[in-house]
Amino acid sequence: ALRIAPDSDPGPDGELPRWIAYTLLAVVLTGAAYLRLAHYRDPYPFYWDDFATSMQDARSVLDYRDYHLLFPLGDRPPFYQYFVTLVVYLLPKWSLLEVQNISWALMDILNLWLLYLLGREVRDRRTGLVLAGLGAVSKPLLIDCMTVQACISAPIAVSLILLSTFRWIHRTDLRRTVQWGMSLAFAAYCYQTARIYVWVVPMA
Repeated sequence: ALRIAPDSDPGPDGELPRWIAYTLLAVVLTGAAYLRLAHYRDPYPFYWDDFATSMQDARSVLDYRDYHLLFPLGDRPPFYQYFVTLVVYLLPKWSLLEVQNISWALMDILNLWLLYLLGREVRDRRTGLVLAGLGAVSKPLLIDCMTVQACISAPIAVSLILLSTFRWIHRTDLRRTVQWGMSLAFAAYCYQTARIYVWVVPMA
């Protein structure tokens, strides 16, 4: 699998040249964006009020200056909720359904970029491209994205923790130690299934 990328004009120590790696990464991210946004105007076939809760909260946050009473339905991790709110703020003329699908696609593409950085940190750019490519066509990631599930933030948290952990292992200094701690703290703001890493990674 690591031979997928071309070997022409290798960099130092046989590393894939940066321009080739970034070109292939752009192709991977563009393909991933198409898979996730091909029908961004259409709702998920089994869409119901539970999926719309995040958009209700986003609208409540933006309208708080005019309507001071909030009636949230249950508790949700704050990261993806505030991310969606930001996208709604930046795209005020778009329908909330379109904004929701775009927001989930952006979060999933963010995770693919983190997977590339993780693979590059573990071994080299080829490994990063393979990880990003596998993530782009991963059925669980596609399902979470296209069905606008709240657990979309869990892969982001896990990828970021693993990336900062390997970076800290490769060079232990104050800056990377702080980054590692911040990635663990960020996981606490993501979906519940990622929070186990906040305890497991430091103990490991």
